[in-house]
Amino acid sequence: MSGTTCVVRLVPLAVNRDQAKQCETLRQEAGRCWSDMVAAHVASRSGQWLSANDLMHEFKGDYALHSQSIQALAQKLEANVQGTRERRSNGDMDIEYPYRPKEHQTVTWKDQGIRVREGWIILSNGRGREPLVLFLPEEYRFADIRKAELLWRADHFELALTLDTGVSNPPLLRRVMTAGVDLGEVNIAAVVAEHGQGVVINGRYLRSVKRLRNKRHSAYAKKMKKCSPGSRRMRCLLRRKAQASARFERQARDILHKASRQVVQFAQAQGVAHLAVGDVREVAAGPHKGRHQNQRLSQSYRRHPHPSRLKSKEKIYAVNAKTREVSKDPARKPKGNGFAQSKNRFWRVRFADIGTRLDHQHAARSRARRAHSQYETQGQTVDPYFPG
Repeated sequence: MSGTTCVVRLVPLAVNRDQAKQCETLRQEAGRCWSDMVAAHVASRSGQWLSANDLMHEFKGDYALHSQSIQALAQKLEANVQGTRERRSNGDMDIEYPYRPKEHQTVTWKDQGIRVREGWIILSNGRGREPLVLFLPEEYRFADIRKAELLWRADHFELALTLDTGVSNPPLLRRVMTAGVDLGEVNIAAVVAEHGQGVVINGRYLRSVKRLRNKRHSAYAKKMKKCSPGSRRMRCLLRRKAQASARFERQARDILHKASRQVVQFAQAQGVAHLAVGDVREVAAGPHKGRHQNQRLSQSYRRHPHPSRLKSKEKIYAVNAKTREVSKDPARKPKGNGFAQSKNRFWRVRFADIGTRLDHQHAARSRARRAHSQYETQGQTVDPYFPG
C-alpha cells in the first residue's frame, strides 16, 4: 500500500431512520472512547506518557466498536500529540496537547473489518454486534478498499473510502530543481521556478464563494433572531443553513483541489522536484484589525487548506512539498501610489491585481532561491528540511 497510489473518495449516504440512528450511535461510542483515551493520556503526562499501543491494550473490548476502530482512535491521538510536540518545539507554545472530551468522533474501519457483498458494504463492529450495512455505488464495488471512515457533513452522513489504485508511485526526481509557492487571497498561489517560469492561479471565484456564504449565514441569522428557540421555524432555518453551508464547503473544496492540481502539474512539467510553500497561517495573528478584516484574514490565511492539498498530491506527481516560514517584511517596496493615480475603477483594479501578482512572483522566486541554496552543496543533494 505504501508503494502504490491511494485516493480518497467521499460517498454521500442516503440512509433510512434505522441506519441514521445506528450511525449516530457509532459516532457517539467513538466519542466516548476518544474522551476516555484523552483522560487517560492526560493522567499519564505527569510520568511516562501512554503510547498508541498502551491505549489500545487498555481500552480494547470495552466499547461497541471493532478492535481496529479503537486502534485507529489510539493512533489518531498519538499523531495529534506528536504534531503538537513538534509545533511546540518550533516555538509555538500557544498550542496545547489534546485534553477536551468529544461527544462525537469519526469511526474508522480498516481493511480487515470491511466486506463488500452484492452492492452493499458491510462494516464490522466486533464479534456478536450488528454490523453497519450501507449501499455502495457501483463504481466502488470492485475497488480495493483499504479504509472507510464515517463522517458527518453539516446535514448528512458521508463515507470516506480510501482506495488503492494499484498504480506504483513515480520516483522523486533526483535533480535539484526547486520552485517557490506564495499563497494569497486574491490569487490562491503564485509558483515560480528557478529558471524564471511561473504561473499565477487566480482565486477570485473562491473569494466570491466565501462572500456568498457569509451573506447567506447573515441572512439566516437575521431570520433566526426573530424565532423562538426550539420552534419549528427555528429548526427549519437551522436545517437550511446547514445545507447551504455544506454546499459552499463542497464548492470551496473543489476549487482548492483544482488549484493544487494545477500547481503540481506545473511543477511536473517544469521538472521541479521540490516545492517551497510559504506558511501563511500566522499572517492573521496580531492586533485587532476590525471585524470585517479579521473575518477575511481568518477565512483566507489562518486555516489556509492549500498546503495540505499539495501534500496529498506529492506522491502522485513525484513532487515534494514543504512549508516555509513567511517573512514579516513586505515582498517588495511599492513604487509610488499607483492605485490613486486613476479614478477609473477598471484601471484601479487592474493595477492592484498586477501589483499583487508582482508581489507574489517576487516572494515565490526569493523562496525558491533560499530553498535551492540549502539543497545544493558541492554537487550533492543535502537538505535537512526536505529529506529525499
